[in-house]
Amino acid sequence: MSRSILRAAVLMLCLAAVPAWSQQAKAPEQHPKLETYRLAFTVNELEGDRTVNSRSYEVVMQEALSIAWSQIRVGNRVPINAGDKGAQYSDVGLSLDVGLQRREETGPTLTTRFDLTSLVPEQSAGQNLLPLQRRVSMTSQAELTPGKPLLLNSADDVNSKRRYQLVVTATRLK
Repeated sequence: MSRSILRAAVLMLCLAAVPAWSQQAKAPEQHPKLETYRLAFTVNELEGDRTVNSRSYEVVMQEALSIAWSQIRVGNRVPINAGDKGAQYSDVGLSLDVGLQRREETGPTLTTRFDLTSLVPEQSAGQNLLPLQRRVSMTSQAELTPGKPLLLNSADDVNSKRRYQLVVTATRLK
């Protein structure tokens, strides 16, 4: 009988060690290395094949497993006559929201929300007209390839023969 007790004790010890062995066999979960990028944006204003205006903006961001956001705001707050309420202010200029996310299946993915507003020049002298605002608004999502310029959006101005383009070039930082 002592042999069967000894066998049972050895079996119990072996069974108790199995969970510890299985935990040691599992490799620790590895997350992808999160990279930092310099994102250089260019806003081009074209008329036909000729570039009429070009502006540059940069932001440095680290990608995240969930999306990380950065903002660029450039412009003026313009007073607009609101009658009895006095003046109300409106933002005129560039607004760019940039989201960067690391996706295992595709790599770095960029999400942008671009908004460009401007005032239309006076249409007739001597008249007290409220200013008209022009607006170009674009949203995009694209996979980044570091070192290569990427056209994110392109849109025609409905009131002129001009075209607006948003281009980004990503540079991986060390």
